[in-house]
Amino acid sequence: MSQATLGVVAAGALVLAGCASSGSMSASQKTEILDKQRDRAADAARVLATQQERPNNQRIPRDLIRNARCVAVLPNVTKAGLVVGGTHGKGFVSCRDRSGDFAKAPPAAYGLTAGSLGLQAGAQTANVIMLFQTEKAVRQVLDGEFALNGTASATAGPAGWDRRVGARAASPVYIYSQSTGGLYAGLNLQGGTLSADSRANTALYGESADPSRILLADRPVPPSLASFNDALQQWAAEASNTPGST
Repeated sequence: MSQATLGVVAAGALVLAGCASSGSMSASQKTEILDKQRDRAADAARVLATQQERPNNQRIPRDLIRNARCVAVLPNVTKAGLVVGGTHGKGFVSCRDRSGDFAKAPPAAYGLTAGSLGLQAGAQTANVIMLFQTEKAVRQVLDGEFALNGTASATAGPAGWDRRVGARAASPVYIYSQSTGGLYAGLNLQGGTLSADSRANTALYGESADPSRILLADRPVPPSLASFNDALQQWAAEASNTPGST
C-alpha cells in the first residue's frame, strides 16, 4: 500500500472516530456536563476571590502572578484514603491572550490526578492554584498533559504578597493550596498529572477543540465559564496594578 493510500485511510479513520465520539454524547449528557462546568467555574471564581481576601503574608506573591503565562484553578481537590488512596480534582486552565490579559482567554477544562497530596493535617479537600512560568511548561499544558513529578517540574510556591521573586523564579510551575482551614501554602505533590478533560471540552467547544485550539484561540468565552474568566482577569490585574507594586 502506497504512502498516499495510507494517508487517505488514516484520514478516513480519524473522521469515523470523530463521528463516533460525537455520537457518544447525547443532548441530555451534554447539558449535564455543561451544568457541572458552570458550577465548577463559579467555584473556581470563589477560589480566586477568597485568595484576594487573605492577609498579605498568606497570599501568592504578585511577582509570580505577573510572570505566569497560564494559570490553573482546581476547586475542591479531594484526597481519598489514609493508607492507599489518591487525589482527584477538576478545574480550568487559562492562558494570557495576545494583549497579555485573561479577559478574552477561553479556559480549557482539566483534571488533576496524583498518588499523594501534601495537605494540612486532617484536611481532605483543598483548592489548588498552579502558576505556569516557562514556555516549556506552557507547551506541555497546550499538549494536553503536564506531569507533576516533584521538584523536577513543580515547586511549592512561596507566600507573601509583597515578597520579591522576579527573575529569581526558577520553577516551571508554582503550586498553592487552600485547605479547609483557609490557609494558603505551597502544595507538596509526589507525582501526578494535570490532563485535559476531553469530554468537558467537547461539550464546551465542540469536537475540534483540543487544548491548544482552545487556549490559543481567538474565540468567545462560553457564557457558562464567564464567572471564572472575569475573576481571573481581576485577580491578575490586581497583581499588576496595585500601587507600589514592583
